[in-house]
Amino acid sequence: MMCNTIMKRQRGAATLLLTTILLMTATLIVIFAANYSSMQQKIASNQYRSQQSYEAAEAGLEFGMVYLQQYKATVIANPNNGFINYSDSNTTNITLSNNSKFSVVYTNPIANNFNLIRVRSTGVNDDATSTKVVTQDVQTGSMFFQLPTIPTTIRGSMVLAGNSVVTNLENTNTILSGSATFLFDNSATLTASGGSSPGNIRSDIQQNNTALKNLTTDALFANYFANSTTTMKNYAVNSYSGSQSYGSILANKNGTSIWIDNPGNVSTFQGNGIVGTSSSPVMLIVNGNLRLTDNVVINGFVYVIGNLLLDSNGVVNGGLVATGTVKLDDTGTVVFNSSILNAVKQLPSMTFVGKVAGSWKDF
Repeated sequence: MMCNTIMKRQRGAATLLLTTILLMTATLIVIFAANYSSMQQKIASNQYRSQQSYEAAEAGLEFGMVYLQQYKATVIANPNNGFINYSDSNTTNITLSNNSKFSVVYTNPIANNFNLIRVRSTGVNDDATSTKVVTQDVQTGSMFFQLPTIPTTIRGSMVLAGNSVVTNLENTNTILSGSATFLFDNSATLTASGGSSPGNIRSDIQQNNTALKNLTTDALFANYFANSTTTMKNYAVNSYSGSQSYGSILANKNGTSIWIDNPGNVSTFQGNGIVGTSSSPVMLIVNGNLRLTDNVVINGFVYVIGNLLLDSNGVVNGGLVATGTVKLDDTGTVVFNSSILNAVKQLPSMTFVGKVAGSWKDF
């Protein structure tokens, strides 16, 4: 009887001990699970913050490349010993829709090389507890890569009549033509050291250039532009077609690129219009024939895939290239201006920004 009592007591103690162990184990499991859940939440929260700041930095990088294409001249305007370190209010603390932010700074890795730019973007999450930095080297350039060094380059023949003038006060060349160049009436060319007149064609005029004459239309275009005619047309900010009068349409358009598609027909600019300025010139490409007349002034680079008539006080300040024949009559004038051509080269619609392979970093 006593033996049974002792055994029951022992079993009760064992049960109590096992129960206690199970309760402690359950408690530890609950505590561990709670801590694990809390840790997972913190990890997930930190990952979210980190991802948010990273995405903000990447957004800043994309923004930075577009901004550079639009405002490269401003970005590189004030180097110090050949290096830039540029940011402004337009690139700093830019807030995104989820309240994360980015700031962009531009530098150049190589002194005095302002075509290789390093874009550094710092992203900050919405509560400013996480920061990520990404950098990307970009190469900038212009699709108008080969600037003319003379006022007029004509694959066909060139005719000057009336009181028309081709002027180049920067060097001693005025006309390069694939066929003959003719001067009539009171027309003339002018350089700092003289020029040509009817019956007195001097060395400033280079005519009957066989190499130029034998170039195909595409080959001549490729001498000046980094892309095909199709690509350049797609890049043009202003694109038109048809035989309409473009004087009123394009008057006062400045600092932009213009494409007119009118093959085999004549596009006319007339009516006292001024297209482009010396500081904000235009790139004008006409696929077809072009007439500039009645006091129209073009400040920029004019490229005609066809023939050109420039008369009645029509003026081109900058440079002119045509694949066909060109006639200047009355007081038609072409004036070479390298500063204008350089400004055309830097137009946002003419420039490109390309990523340098292998240069992206997130540290």
